[in-house]
Amino acid sequence: CIVSGDDIEAYVEDPSEDVQEVYNLLVSLTSWVDWEDYVETLSDEMKEALLNLPEEQVAEIERLDNYFYKEKVIDFMPPAVDYTEVAPLVGNIYSPVSEVNNNASWRNENSIESRYNSTEPFKMSYSFIGLNGNTDDPADDKIPNNGLNLNKTAVPDGKGGYTITLEAYTTGNVTPGEATPSDIILVLDLSTSMEKDFNEYIYTPVYLIETNNKYYLLDGQTVEYCSVCNAWTYGDCWWGPLSGHHKGTVVGFPKTSETDSDSNHIQFYTRQRNNNPISRLEALKSAMTSFVSTVADQPTADNIAIVGFEDVSNILTGSSNGDAFIDATSNEIDLLEIIDEISEGDLEAATEHGKGMSLADDIFDAQTKDYTNRNKVVVMITDGEPEPYNSGDWSSRIVKQAIEESYELKHDHQATVYTISVQPGTDASNPTTDMDKYMDYMSSNYPDARYTANATNSTNSTTIINQIVPGTKVTTTGSYYLTAGNLEALNTIFGNIAEQTGGASIPLDATTQIKDIIAPQFRLPDGTDTSKISVTTKDATYDENGSLGWTDSILSDFNPSVNI
Repeated sequence: CIVSGDDIEAYVEDPSEDVQEVYNLLVSLTSWVDWEDYVETLSDEMKEALLNLPEEQVAEIERLDNYFYKEKVIDFMPPAVDYTEVAPLVGNIYSPVSEVNNNASWRNENSIESRYNSTEPFKMSYSFIGLNGNTDDPADDKIPNNGLNLNKTAVPDGKGGYTITLEAYTTGNVTPGEATPSDIILVLDLSTSMEKDFNEYIYTPVYLIETNNKYYLLDGQTVEYCSVCNAWTYGDCWWGPLSGHHKGTVVGFPKTSETDSDSNHIQFYTRQRNNNPISRLEALKSAMTSFVSTVADQPTADNIAIVGFEDVSNILTGSSNGDAFIDATSNEIDLLEIIDEISEGDLEAATEHGKGMSLADDIFDAQTKDYTNRNKVVVMITDGEPEPYNSGDWSSRIVKQAIEESYELKHDHQATVYTISVQPGTDASNPTTDMDKYMDYMSSNYPDARYTANATNSTNSTTIINQIVPGTKVTTTGSYYLTAGNLEALNTIFGNIAEQTGGASIPLDATTQIKDIIAPQFRLPDGTDTSKISVTTKDATYDENGSLGWTDSILSDFNPSVNI
C-alpha cells in the first residue's frame, strides 16, 4: 500500500508496530518529506532492529535513503541559471566569405569606400544599383534593406572623369544570399520530474531571523538552521534510518539589518510563490508552441520531428523513422495538436537521454530524399540526470550512449546539437558541475567529444564524466548548451534557436572578406586596369544623435583585392 503523511503519525503512535511493519511502511513512502518525517520518529532500538533485517531488505532501505536524500538536495537547489545566448548553426561558423550581391543583407561595423579615378569620361547606365542595393526596377523601392546601408555615388573630378564611392555598413551578423531550410528534431525529456513546478517566487529581505524558520538566498537556495550542526546550512542535513545524521553545507551568518556591511554576513529572504505556477512540462509545451509557430512563419521549407524519451524513446510525429518529419508551414496545426496532447500521463520515472539521441540519429539515417543542402538541427531538453528507471543514480551506459549518438549526429549528419537544461542548479554560463559538463559535451560546443571507454557499472557522476574525452571546444559566439530557470528564459532560448534556423548567419570580424559584386550594367571605360581602382576602409563613428561619420585615418592592415 501507499502511505500518506497523515497515516504516518497515526501509525507511529501504534504501540503494536514491529520491525517488519516499520520496514513495510518505509518502502511504501513516495516522497523525501514523508521519509524524513518518519525516520525522525524512529527510536535507536528500532534503527538497530532494522540493521538486523535480511540483507536484501537492509540494501533496499539504504537504496531508498540515498534516493530520497538526492531528491531533497535537488529540491533545495536554486533554479537553473538563465543562459540564453544561442550559438549559430555549425554550418556557418567557419564560413570565411560573405558575398554581397544586390539584395543580400550583411552586417559590418566598418565600411568600404571604393574610388575610381580616370581622365576618361565615365560611362554608367541608368540602371545602376540603387541606394539599398536594388536595381532600378520600381518594385525594388518596396523592398526593405534588411539592415544593409549601401550608398554609391559618382562625382565629377574636374578632369573629365568621375570618383565612384561605395559606402556599405551596418552591425551584427551576416545573412548572405538565400536562407537554407532546416530539418529540426526536438528531443524531449518525459521523465516524471517534468511535472514539478518551475520555481518562480517573489523574494523579500528579512532581518528578524528565527532558527525554526526556513529562509532563502536570492538565487533560490534554501537555508535552514541545524541544531546538530549548530549552524545555518543549505537544508541538506539528513537523518538516515541506518547511518544517522549527515552534516549539511554550512552557509554562514545572516545579515542583522539593511545597513549590515559585514562581508561575512549573508542576506536571507522569505519568498512567496506566484499565483500562477506552471510545471516544467507545461513550460516546455508553451515554448515549443511558440517555436513551431515561428518556424512555420519562416520563408524556408522547414521540417520538424518530435521525439520523447523516458525509459524508452518514441516518435511523436509520424509512424516511423522515415516519415517522422512534418512540414512546419503546411502542418503547423497538426504539430501544435501533438504538443498539446503531451500530458503528465506520458511521463515515466527514467531519464534515458541516450535513447532519445539514438532515435534522432535513426530518423536522419532513415531519410531517403537528398537533404545535403539543408540544415540539420537537434534540440534536446531535459530536467534530470542520466538515470535508469526508478534508480536515482547516474548511469555510465546512458552517458556513453548519449555522447556517442551525439557524436554521430554531429559528424555523420553535420547536425547542430543544442542541449537545454532546466534542472535546478545547472548553469551553462559556467559549466563546472558534472551535469553541466555532460550537457556541454553532448552539445555542439564539443564536436569531437567521445565516450570510448567501456560503460561500467559506476554510478559516481564524477567518475563517469572523467571517462569522456571532450576534445577541443569550438570558438563561437554564444553556446550550444543553454539553461533556463523560468518560462521567459526558456521561451527566449527556443526563440533564438528558431531565428538561427530561419537564415544563414555569419559573424563578421577582422578576418571576414566582403565582396561587392558590381552589377552587369556598371560599365568601366575601355582600357581600365586595377591600378586605377583603390579600395580603403575607415573606422565608423556615431555622434550623440546616432548619425554615422567616418574617421580620417585609413586602416593600414586592410588588404583588399580588385579583379576586373
